[in-house]
Amino acid sequence: MKKIFVFTVLLAISVICSAQNFEGFETGNFLSYNWQFSGSTNWDITYENPYNGVYCAHSGQIYDDEFSRIQVSMETISAGDISFYWRVSSEEDSDFLKFYVDNVEISSISGESDWLFFSENIEPGIHTFTWSYEKDSFNIEGVDKGWLDSITFPETTTYPNDLAALSVVGPATISQGNSGVYNVHIKNYGSNDQDSYTVRLFREGGILLDELVIDETLYSEEAIILPLVWIVPPDEPYALTYVYAEVVLPGDEDPNNNITSNFDVLILEIGLAQIRVGYETNKTNWYPFKFHKPASLSETIYYSTEIQYNGNIHAIGYQNDFLSYVQNAYIQIWIGGTTLSNLANNWVGANALDPVYDGTFSFPQGNNPIIIPFDEPYAYTGGNLCVLTHRQFDNNTYHPDDEFLETYDTNHPNRTRAAGSNNPLNPSSPPTAPNTSYVFSRFPNTTFYMELTELGNLVGNIYDSDGGLISTANIILEQYGIQTYSNGSGFYQFGNVLQGTYNFTASKPGYNSNTQSGTIITDETTTLDFYLDAIPTVQITGHIVASDDQSTGLPNAVLNLSGFEHYQTQSDDNGDFIFPEVYISEVYNLVIQKYGFENYIQEVEVMENDIDLGTIVLNELAFPAENVVGVQNLANTEISLTWDVPFVLNRDLESYTIYRFLEVYNSNPSGWNLLEENYTDTVYIDNGWAALPNQTYQYSIVANYTAGIVSDAAFSNILVKTGVGTNDDLIIPAISEISSVYPNPFNPETTISYSLAEDAELEINIYNVKGQLVMTLVNSKQTAGEHTVIWSGVDSNDKNQSSGIYLIRLQVNGRNISNRKCILMK
Repeated sequence: MKKIFVFTVLLAISVICSAQNFEGFETGNFLSYNWQFSGSTNWDITYENPYNGVYCAHSGQIYDDEFSRIQVSMETISAGDISFYWRVSSEEDSDFLKFYVDNVEISSISGESDWLFFSENIEPGIHTFTWSYEKDSFNIEGVDKGWLDSITFPETTTYPNDLAALSVVGPATISQGNSGVYNVHIKNYGSNDQDSYTVRLFREGGILLDELVIDETLYSEEAIILPLVWIVPPDEPYALTYVYAEVVLPGDEDPNNNITSNFDVLILEIGLAQIRVGYETNKTNWYPFKFHKPASLSETIYYSTEIQYNGNIHAIGYQNDFLSYVQNAYIQIWIGGTTLSNLANNWVGANALDPVYDGTFSFPQGNNPIIIPFDEPYAYTGGNLCVLTHRQFDNNTYHPDDEFLETYDTNHPNRTRAAGSNNPLNPSSPPTAPNTSYVFSRFPNTTFYMELTELGNLVGNIYDSDGGLISTANIILEQYGIQTYSNGSGFYQFGNVLQGTYNFTASKPGYNSNTQSGTIITDETTTLDFYLDAIPTVQITGHIVASDDQSTGLPNAVLNLSGFEHYQTQSDDNGDFIFPEVYISEVYNLVIQKYGFENYIQEVEVMENDIDLGTIVLNELAFPAENVVGVQNLANTEISLTWDVPFVLNRDLESYTIYRFLEVYNSNPSGWNLLEENYTDTVYIDNGWAALPNQTYQYSIVANYTAGIVSDAAFSNILVKTGVGTNDDLIIPAISEISSVYPNPFNPETTISYSLAEDAELEINIYNVKGQLVMTLVNSKQTAGEHTVIWSGVDSNDKNQSSGIYLIRLQVNGRNISNRKCILMK
């Protein structure tokens, strides 16, 4: 059973054994890799027209100025290619399916395309691979989606015992007497679970700053974020230094990944008070810097009632939440007083403000405080304050989800103005033309680091009810939203707090929070200890069965219980499961998943007693028939209807039900005419076609499985009844395609029927699930009409092939025209 605390975040990083570096989405879900999604709508799995096998992935339905994105991260051990097949149906040169490596665009396609092959060489290291379908603000053309299939990743590896320290991020600027929280990303790359290891934070020179001894299980392929704390002494001198983290696991078989890279930190010599404006957790990619555009400008007015104090401002802070690591971005900041109350009509240009920062700055990945030290302090003497931020033109653009936290302000409309551009922007003459800049009643959450007198400190320890020290507890100063964590010894520190009485709240997952009042006295240190009571837990049990056979338990179902905490477990060989320690007085959402079954979702209210959920029934998936094609003879007296056997998982296919209906009733089954029940073949002749009135018709096939389970309907092409012809010969087809594969599944041979609309150079190839050519069945010029060819389940060397899924591809005059899959079963 896996228990994941609030401060534990599952990262989008996956290490795959070298034998498992292929993703064809053949599991019917996204569980093979740690796929992550973002945008307006998630990607999904489809069985419609995959490049290979049964399934492929496609983007979600989106609209103007939206995107649908899928990505996965992993560490490659040697240089090699990532390759994949993709296709798109979109407005050409406007809406794109794009491929990114580490948030840098590598390639894109648009318009109408068949499956296209793409590959890119990748150097060793940790990489993020992203596919994103992105729309502009104008027209809709085509299906408006992108598709992805048959991804081959560069080689990766794993060891039985291997923990890695991936990175450390936190405040890049810190002042003496304060504390900084640095989030350390730890990943279990090994095949063994680990429940005893140590994480340490160091500064330059190997000086130990904090240490956490971990006894919670970190499962194979799981990653967590641990907050370690640097408590800066009040007399710490000014310095440009760095921190790094290390993970220590006894018996670690790959020590090369145990230490993170360095994270630069500037220590300010003078103690600074934090004056924070804005506390909400909304997000924006417009301001203060817009990194998915080459250049940006933004400006915000801060009001004297928000700042409250006068003094020298030494730095400005924001809160980012980035997917990208934006390194060495060239930025500029100006600041100055203004008599304006809003920016509804225009900007305050840079020539009317004082420059305070001009240089490069790095914005780390993740959720971090961003503290930008000024080149010279700005003397604030009261009144409204205007801050102008500029990202100088840069060809590097980043992820649209690189965002900053913002606050919506109903009391001060139009207080922020922002612009993003593909061309350079002039801060002294910002854009004023319509649709070149926009005003907002929102603003970035901002902290001014101000030199003030009347400052004091707060320190203390966090204890449990038995007097034991608690590490990684969160302590927040409620009035300002400033927070820190207790270090590995249970100690915390707030430095440079303005004199006054405040509320402080200590909390940690698994404990009841505790709020106390503390008084800060100028030039003194106040001690305030917290005691946290553990929240009681109960156990949740149950039993899982399949809908077809409810007498036998269903093993290896994955259960996720999400709410106040996140828990995960699996059903055992008997179908039983248990969550042994679930916090009470909360409502959780239970999701059960197993390949070949519908997801099960249930709300669970957890009170003071253990819960037995009883027997839970998972419904098996029922796949529909595929490639339903109707062809009428020249005399228009009958329809020859063919289809492919569906991909059957855990149950037996018993028969089909066949319907015919007017095309207008496609989505209204009450208008369907039943033709056959309990039909077992995949070819059907509709002799009633001749008697029908001249109309537009369609057929549907419903697959019937054991236990009375039926599939969704599979629809044929649209057929137009136009009258009676002169003979019963089949007409010359209107299109070239593979019309049927029968039998399918097959052993030892199958007949492939195909049609040609005109005389053409023809090629029919067989491929395996890895995309490798198995055999060329036809490679010649053929006449228009209906044709057949037999494949006997062998390759070009007449070697028998193993059971599995194979792809049949029809090429006409060098173009891919039609794909069908077949299943060889021995």
